[in-house]
Amino acid sequence: MTVFSRKSLARLETIAPHLLTRVSLAEDSEASFSEYVLPENAETYVCFGCGFPPEGAKGKWILIEPSISRLRAFLQCDESERFFSQEVVFVSLEDEVSLRTLSWMLFDTSFSLLDGGYSDFPAFATSFMNRIEGTAHLFNEYADFGVLPMRNMLSNIQEELTRPDPYRGSQAQCDAIVIGAGPSLDKEIDRLLGLANDVILIGCGSAVQIAQKRGVPLDFATYLDPEPPKERYEQVSSTTPFVFLTRTSPDVVSHFSGEKILVGSNGCHPIESYVLEKVGISEILQGGWNAATLGIEWAEYLGCRRIYTVGVDSTIDGYAEGIKDDKQRPIAELRETKEWLEGYAPLSKGFSPKGSKRSVTSTQYRSDHTEIRKLLEKARGDALEAVEGLIKGGKIALLHRFELEQNPWYQTTLTFLWSIWKYRFETANDLAEWEFYKEVLNEFAAS
Repeated sequence: MTVFSRKSLARLETIAPHLLTRVSLAEDSEASFSEYVLPENAETYVCFGCGFPPEGAKGKWILIEPSISRLRAFLQCDESERFFSQEVVFVSLEDEVSLRTLSWMLFDTSFSLLDGGYSDFPAFATSFMNRIEGTAHLFNEYADFGVLPMRNMLSNIQEELTRPDPYRGSQAQCDAIVIGAGPSLDKEIDRLLGLANDVILIGCGSAVQIAQKRGVPLDFATYLDPEPPKERYEQVSSTTPFVFLTRTSPDVVSHFSGEKILVGSNGCHPIESYVLEKVGISEILQGGWNAATLGIEWAEYLGCRRIYTVGVDSTIDGYAEGIKDDKQRPIAELRETKEWLEGYAPLSKGFSPKGSKRSVTSTQYRSDHTEIRKLLEKARGDALEAVEGLIKGGKIALLHRFELEQNPWYQTTLTFLWSIWKYRFETANDLAEWEFYKEVLNEFAAS
């Protein structure tokens, strides 16, 4: 007969009832448990593997145990009671659902990750922290319920735009250099002056300002930042053809007086693609994580023979001269960018350009945005009425739910945002859901 610590088992039943059956079915296993070495002043301890905290340890405890047999063995130790008496708030196996839930619990809190004696702890720690950073980046994207990207999009589709189609494959006989604002740009920017007549030069984000001030003639400029930090660099007016996404800051767009080539969204907000389709704007690119990845996608769209980079360093901090470095890049963004750039080499000293640029005859157009504005305003009002009807309940609640699910605003904005924000609620019940929708609608109305 297996004897479990009653107090530990009772605590497990409270915080992780779904594990009880698996614990009872697991095979008996002998296991040795390490004692955690705790850093000072941690608010929460995340423990990869069962172990015993030192006497007097204080704080919240989260246990991630890869082995159900080891968890079972741990619960058979009377000393496990001391662990479960330290305000254990979460116990899970190392599975996808639990780790996703944990990442939403922890991304904006202070915690320490502890080694419970498994040899693969370093690999787990790297993967787990990457998950936390990715969740933080995701949350920041939707922190304002998408109000800012929506506002930018509705402004940008009113511009006189240039169709991208004539540019497709137009530079197949020419090389391209994509220019970022990383510290390596300082070493190479003078070389760009000598290459300007022979290659396509694509300035990306804040690197555009640096190139212009140093007299580098750009063929294109790319941007996708919805709210660039103006205090970091001076925005300079330009006639360079401008390649951008729907979310780009209208203030940045206004500084470009030449061709304005709107090439799509970045895929974070489904309603952007919905609106582009409604107003007849072709969505050809999504742009990746930053202006440099958008620049590379544009070079590929041009069909450039070879694509090189300058100043696309993917460093945590550090920028070229002229950029005030007062903010680190998100690590998750840098990691994804590095993976995205694996096929593109930095400009080498022995680079020898071949081929020649080709001129392109472009066409301008202005989309009819008035109807889409009316549609969205009506959809938002109808959605709010349906949400209020659902909250009040009654016999027609099902009708209100049906109306909401047919609503374009609900389909492209609310359901998607709720799938992100639901992790911030302890329970995703109907009341929390409808109150959430109402809050989102009010945010859009205030904008």
